[in-house]
Amino acid sequence: MSKQNILAQVYGYAVCLVTLIIIVFSIPSLVKSMFSLSDVKHSTNYATMYVSFENYKNEYITLQNKISTREQGEKDKVKINIPDDQSLLKMYEAEKADKFDKTFFQIKRRFFSTLVLTFVALILFILHWKWVRKYVSNEQ
Repeated sequence: MSKQNILAQVYGYAVCLVTLIIIVFSIPSLVKSMFSLSDVKHSTNYATMYVSFENYKNEYITLQNKISTREQGEKDKVKINIPDDQSLLKMYEAEKADKFDKTFFQIKRRFFSTLVLTFVALILFILHWKWVRKYVSNEQ
């Protein structure tokens, strides 16, 4: 067996091994993305402040307090102006819809990019496996 034959086999098997590793590590990401697509609001990318209006209101007040404290300094406590519930509810609905759309897009992008990566790795595996098996059978 020549050195070139051994190198060709090592190359073929190495590509097969790498593609198998890619496929094995892509499957959990695909499963996670499928579960996230089925319930975007409970996925890891969705913020808890958009789960309910009360959460949003508390986060909004906390954020406004931090901003006013930072601007005025720690000594001067300034009363912050919080919009009425109707205005705050409109802000909540707009931000919630925007966050949902962004999260849904990110999950879809991750799912399809992982799916394409898995598909390409599978094709490379099949091609190289057939090539190596044909190469080995031609030697004998």
